[in-house]
Amino acid sequence: MPTRAHTSSRSLAASHSSVTLEAMFRASSVLLRLSSVATLRLALLSGVARSFVVAASFVVALCVGVAVCLVAPAAAADEPAQVTFSGFQRGKVGDGTLFVHVSHRTEFTLKADGNRVTVRLVGASIDVRNNRHPLDLSHFDVLLVSSRLVVVGADVELQLELRHPAKLAPEWVERKDGVVSLHVPIPVQ
Repeated sequence: MPTRAHTSSRSLAASHSSVTLEAMFRASSVLLRLSSVATLRLALLSGVARSFVVAASFVVALCVGVAVCLVAPAAAADEPAQVTFSGFQRGKVGDGTLFVHVSHRTEFTLKADGNRVTVRLVGASIDVRNNRHPLDLSHFDVLLVSSRLVVVGADVELQLELRHPAKLAPEWVERKDGVVSLHVPIPVQ
């Protein structure tokens, strides 16, 4: 049974989403009116107004969506990259991939010193405290013993400890769903 706090937060979220939807509807209808007054008059005369309005609404929504997609990456580049998740995916033959999900790409540097490797994500930050916990792989039969994300000044360091020195080649990977990750392939030991 929901408590009063749960009920009020649900109603607050519902009212917020309805206000947002209402504002979006108003904005799209204003855009529709401004962009197609002359064409709408022709459509009304020809008797196909309903289908035209649906098509015009789709075009306006598509244009607004494209504009948001084009503007969003530029705005994201000005903000620090946020580390959102990290993990390790083991391969079939003792290899694997260490990955760090971030909000967007940023510059990185690689420094190796024996069996310790540091990947510095320039201008990145960690907002979720849980992302600072080490990833312990010492009980698995893989080259990587542990990894840890550490905030160093205005950057984030991915500190890796290997069983023995090895050459690593981190690379940016962007999935089809838009998730951006720094992948560090870990070779077979």
